[in-house]
Amino acid sequence: MTGEVKKGERFQVGEVWQSPRGFIYKVVEVTGNQATLRMGLHGNMRKQRRYVDAINGWSLYKEGV
Repeated sequence: MTGEVKKGERFQVGEVWQSPRGFIYKVVEVTGNQATLRMGLHGNMRKQRRYVDAINGWSLYKEGV
C-alpha cells in the first residue's frame, strides 16, 4: 500500500465540499487528523472542525452540476 490519498477520500486543503444539508465548505487547513473547514465557496464565513475521515454524506462540490 502506498499511503497515497485519492481525491474525495478525505478532507484535503484546497478542496470544496458540500455537506449533507447542502452547505458549501472549503478546506483551509489540516492539522494531524483534524480539518478546518470554512463555510462558503471561498472559505470566508464561519469555521468548523471535523476529522479528516468524517466524510459520510459529504460530497466534493462540482460547480454548475
